[in-house]
Amino acid sequence: MESETRRFDEALGCTVRMRKKESAADYRFLAEPNLPVLCISQEDLLPIRAAMPELPEERRARLCKDYGIAEADAVILTSEPALADYFEASAEHCADAVKLSHFLLGELLRYCRSDPFRSPVSALRLAELVTLWCEERINGTTAKRLLARLVEADFSPEEVAAQENLMQIRDRESLCAMIRAVLADSPKAVEDYRKGKLAALRALQGRLMAVSGGRADPMLGERILLEMLSEEDDEKERACE
Repeated sequence: MESETRRFDEALGCTVRMRKKESAADYRFLAEPNLPVLCISQEDLLPIRAAMPELPEERRARLCKDYGIAEADAVILTSEPALADYFEASAEHCADAVKLSHFLLGELLRYCRSDPFRSPVSALRLAELVTLWCEERINGTTAKRLLARLVEADFSPEEVAAQENLMQIRDRESLCAMIRAVLADSPKAVEDYRKGKLAALRALQGRLMAVSGGRADPMLGERILLEMLSEEDDEKERACE
């Protein structure tokens, strides 16, 4: 057998040759007569591989495939086995694993201990909270506030959101009433919008959120607001005819 120095290449997953050893004497090599040559067959490796846990690289690929999360998120989640375990336990009960990973890494981690990972919020409670947000029953700001409270005490996010009127307002009739009041109290902003100033629309949206206590569904609110502004324009045109 030819003597050589080899190194392990992570990309290829095998050892590669670095340099050839011209002769054993050059390296002061002396064979150990009491150690026989060790030959490992594929059959010997099979039970070893079967007993090994899922490696980080394999788990990253699986998380991306099974949950559709970004590779960058998967890299962070698999940095600690306990963190990846927590994510998967929570994902079993969550409506959107992608939003769950974003919320976990962007919001929850600041409250957690690392090495080893430990969360003050159970995986189930996090799933319940993110599901409320995914279903647009609460907005992002409310989700963050409830998370901060969950860090201190355990409770049902849905029950507390309902009891404290934190749920988003998605009832069209209620939003219409609020928007009519906003338009009536903001004639200058309405006039500026008609002149093409988009900042005026943002101002009206801000006033709607203020009137609703931050609970108005922003997308539905904007749609109704635009509809009402358009209706007022049509009425003015008909009056001028």
